[in-house]
Amino acid sequence: MMQTHPSTLKLDELALGFLSATEAEELRDHLRECKDCQTRVDANRASDAQVSALVIPRILRKLETPPPRRSRAWLWPAFAAPAFATVALIMFARVPQTAAPEKAAPESTVMTKGGASLQVFARRGENVFAVSDGTRLRSGDAVRFVVAPHGLSYVLIASVDGSGKASVYFPLNGTESAKVASQERVELEGALKLDNSPGPERIFAIFSTKPLAATSVLAALAELGNKGGEAIRQARVLRVEGDAQDTILLEKAAP
Repeated sequence: MMQTHPSTLKLDELALGFLSATEAEELRDHLRECKDCQTRVDANRASDAQVSALVIPRILRKLETPPPRRSRAWLWPAFAAPAFATVALIMFARVPQTAAPEKAAPESTVMTKGGASLQVFARRGENVFAVSDGTRLRSGDAVRFVVAPHGLSYVLIASVDGSGKASVYFPLNGTESAKVASQERVELEGALKLDNSPGPERIFAIFSTKPLAATSVLAALAELGNKGGEAIRQARVLRVEGDAQDTILLEKAAP
């Protein structure tokens, strides 16, 4: 019997089938005995069901829409761009952006002032699911971003990985923040396809009322990356200018 309560990451690993048979059985035994932890599991399932019913059908339609002919000329060159050290960019068809249904931010996601937030969705094969902080993903998973600007017009999304590599994702390799639609939820174009390099990837979304230079964000990310993987996992706020920020950690499983 487990002596401590399992973390959210451990519960995610159980749901995704990442645990060994022994670990999974031990965790299931704990859930049968611990009402508090089972309540957490039930709440996660209810949230997932809401996402499946309201959000995922819209995301799937985007993922399954073939790119327009005019975009195919620059689809594959995008893979060579120096973005994520461990990802490649896939561009999807442009569609009108609409407000997504309300959904609470993941419990371990931290936001600064302003109320703006970042949501992440992943696609594995035919399955699309919401990603919470610390979710373990696999090589080949495609990751997509949805932001809630909360009245802040500009967004810059950047990341740092376990090797210390800092990259700007939105706008791709941009030099400053990009302006986004003034809606409650904005689904950003494009997705990241993860490769087979394991380790942590921490992503920050920086929101502001005016464009923010990417150089300062990259410098702060590089400083964080130099501290190693555990520092990346523990980081919650990036010391940069901006009116609000949100962050999420991706854990990439070894192939």
